[in-house]
Amino acid sequence: MGFRFRRTLKIAPGIRLNFGKKGVSTSIGPRGAKITLGKDGVRTTVGLPGSGISYTHYKRYPNDSSTASNAIPFTPTCPQCGHHMRKAWTNCPKCNYNLLPPPANNPNPVDTRTPEEASSAVGCGCLLLIILVIAFAIYIV
Repeated sequence: MGFRFRRTLKIAPGIRLNFGKKGVSTSIGPRGAKITLGKDGVRTTVGLPGSGISYTHYKRYPNDSSTASNAIPFTPTCPQCGHHMRKAWTNCPKCNYNLLPPPANNPNPVDTRTPEEASSAVGCGCLLLIILVIAFAIYIV
């Protein structure tokens, strides 16, 4: 059996700080409806308190390393030896044939990201701040 660790600290009514083995997250919202902001994404949970019935949706943050420019293209079979691949490789594991396409002769690649992708971390921080201020104002009044 694996080692587990979890600790929750109540900051204000409806706002909790969750400490776990893999990191820290923040939960915002009353019983039955909450948003949890973690290091990998946002989890939204809606349920009927006391019934055990709930719905959860998880959305990962965009990852810059998985963009099309950095991704390794998947080749189903090696053109050199015919080896069947199960995942994307840079070289064939059987004959070491280079499976990457030849590089383009463009010394200055153009940044094709949209402004929303470039500033997604700032947007998440602003959203978190707005939610915290609204939740704090609701519970103070």
